Formats: sequence, C-alpha cells, structure tokens
Amino acid sequence: MIACRRLLQLLCHFLLFSSVSSAQKAGQGSEKNAKKQKHGPTQKKIPARTFTMGGDEKSGGPGSKDVDLQAYEIDETPVTNAQFEEFVRGTKYRTDAEKYGWSFVLNGSLSKVVLAEKKGAVKDATHWVAVEAAWWRQPEGRDSSLKDREDHPAVHISWNDAQAYCKWAGKRLPTEAEWENAARGKQKQSLYPWDDGSNAMGAGNRWAMNVWQGAFPMENLMED
Repeated sequence: MIACRRLLQLLCHFLLFSSVSSAQKAGQGSEKNAKKQKHGPTQKKIPARTFTMGGDEKSGGPGSKDVDLQAYEIDETPVTNAQFEEFVRGTKYRTDAEKYGWSFVLNGSLSKVVLAEKKGAVKDATHWVAVEAAWWRQPEGRDSSLKDREDHPAVHISWNDAQAYCKWAGKRLPTEAEWENAARGKQKQSLYPWDDGSNAMGAGNRWAMNVWQGAFPMENLMED
C-alpha cells in the first residue's frame, strides 16, 4: 500500500487550487505589483470581518473558533488547465507528478486497461490508486488527455506546484481561514452558504453544490 503521506504531498486529482492577494489601500502598491496580478482567474474582493471557523461533525472540523481577517482577494474559480498551461509555457515548469512519473487517481475514473496496470493504492482508501504517467496533461493516465477540458480545473497539482504558479501569477495560496471564509459567502456561521445554512439542498429542493450521488466511487449518478 502507498503511504497516505505521499498522497498529501503529491495528489491533487480532485483538490482544486485557487490563489489570493492581500487587498491594498487606495494609492498604495506599485505598478509592477499591479501587473503581476494579471495571470489566472479573476479575483473577488472579500471584506475584512470576524467569522466563525469550523463547525459540527458534518463539516469535517468539529469545534469552532472566531477568526479575524483583513480584507483580501481570492480567485473566483479554480485555476483551469488553460491557465496552468500558460504558466508552464512561460516558465518551462515541471510538476512533481511529472518528476515522480505517477500520481493517485480515483479508480472509478480510469479505463479498464489503466486500472489493470495500477501500482498500488492508499491503505484504508483503496479507491485512490497509483497510476503511472498520470499528471496534469493526462489526468487519468496514459490513455487520457485534456481534449475538450481546457476549462476544467488543473489537477495533479502538489503544494510545490501551486506555490510556483502563485509566484508566477503575482499571488499566493490562501490560508485555511481565508478559504473557508470565502466559501461561506455572506454566512458567518453555517454548514452551507445558502438559505439558513442547515440544508445541503438549495431552493426548490435542488442540489446547490457538487455532491456525489450513487455508490461511491464506481457509480456517479450526477444528479447535481
């Protein structure tokens, strides 16, 4: 079995990364810094506030605390394949997955051929399998590509890769508190950012977010 530590260091098959920049007061900041922030997704201004971070057991982080945040900006969307390609073309950067020669992929997304060639799996999470030649240009291994997926989020991006991208883009990675605060929207304390924050279903009893439906991980009904 592959160690979970390696998963955390390397795999970002479904982990999407966004970047932030600290808000500056009017009249401050050089023209050089302004030019640096032209790369990647459009950013959304998040005002300074105190919000309640964490929540109940369903949130994955039981327990809560109040956190004070200064104003900042965060990408409105994850970094896409096309945007990451711009970075790679401009810097000749090689991701960690390329250097290692493999990455983890969810087994339900693999072809039968590639699944049969798997090199291992994560203990206690066997749906994550090690696939040779899986990297951001080949998300599901050697028989996959980015065809018609230029606007999909870039995957197989490690922390090192994300840091390098942000440096090139003139941004930085968000802190955990900044990301959670932005994800909550106008809600300062709730499990979900819509309505009263208590129900995963939104208006009209329809899914308001991307949630797995079906027998995980092999059956995805895509009802959302």
